[in-house]
Amino acid sequence: MKVEKTRSVSTERSHAEAWERCDRITNPLKKWRLTVRQCLALVILILVPLLVGCGGDDRFASVEGTVTIDGTPVEGVEIIFDADFPGGSPSVGFTDANGYYRAMFTPTQPGAMVGPHRIRIRAEQIDGDGNVTTLAEIPPEYGDESEIEFEVTPGSNTFDLDVSTQASG
Repeated sequence: MKVEKTRSVSTERSHAEAWERCDRITNPLKKWRLTVRQCLALVILILVPLLVGCGGDDRFASVEGTVTIDGTPVEGVEIIFDADFPGGSPSVGFTDANGYYRAMFTPTQPGAMVGPHRIRIRAEQIDGDGNVTTLAEIPPEYGDESEIEFEVTPGSNTFDLDVSTQASG
């Protein structure tokens, strides 16, 4: 009788150890048991930043085009997109030798804020010593007195401008 009890206890112990080993192999994260609510929160914490990061910033849209003066491209002309709405900030582009520009909101953020803008241009360069060189004479109606308006819409925008230095009459 005594032998049978020993075998029974020994057998029970070996079965328990076997189940424990099996459980450790099949469920290594047993100590990390999560409730459904915790799992859902974890999924949200992982997916939301990924989805938001992939969508881009819809407050901005790309803006590019050409600026010419009397039909001729001039390199270094500054085109300013002054946001004409509360909370708006300007974007700026500079023309290359072909008159092409690409508006930039910041040095790392291309485009302009979506919404109405007043367009101004400047044709001056300032060197390292602070000397100003005029690239072309710009009539005031294209500069600080400009009333040229452009609506930046979501997506890609093109704004071409031919500045006329001839007196209208």
